[in-house]
Amino acid sequence: MYSSNNSEEYSIGSIYDGYETTYNNNNNTIQMSNITAVIILGSAFVAAILIFFLIARMKSPKSELARKIRDFLCFRNLIVDGIIEFLYIFAAIVLSATSIYTMFQFKTVDYSVLVGLAMLIVGNIALRVGYEVIMLLVGLWQNTSDIYKLLEDKLGAAAPKKIEKKKETKAAEDSKE
Repeated sequence: MYSSNNSEEYSIGSIYDGYETTYNNNNNTIQMSNITAVIILGSAFVAAILIFFLIARMKSPKSELARKIRDFLCFRNLIVDGIIEFLYIFAAIVLSATSIYTMFQFKTVDYSVLVGLAMLIVGNIALRVGYEVIMLLVGLWQNTSDIYKLLEDKLGAAAPKKIEKKKETKAAEDSKE
């Protein structure tokens, strides 16, 4: 049933739940939110392009702040290893506290002591193994980054390009023979 006010609200009543729900059918709100979304997305796209080409692709930044921003945007320094270590410690504490609570949860001697003990031992081992696998991936990235930095120091700023050129010249020599 439609109401008589100007905001075009109408109510839909349900005979099952006894509540009335009011819906606002105001198209101006929907149009403004779409325009706002397009403006925000367009501005973010232009800003991302500018930052990408002006800061992230900068070979040798002149200021320390620009270098830190470039390193952050190019993922040269990861913050994820500290976050992973914190999450591991948090998860281990929660798992240990939960397993101790489970051991003393029931007043009668039940399997709760065995379940809690299994959670304490097996759960923490499984948690540690899972986080070590994640840290292996992070360590692999860090080692690869260190190797790249060493190559860059020895071969100059364009280390990967020089390596690719050596491969191309070797391939060209092999094709001549």
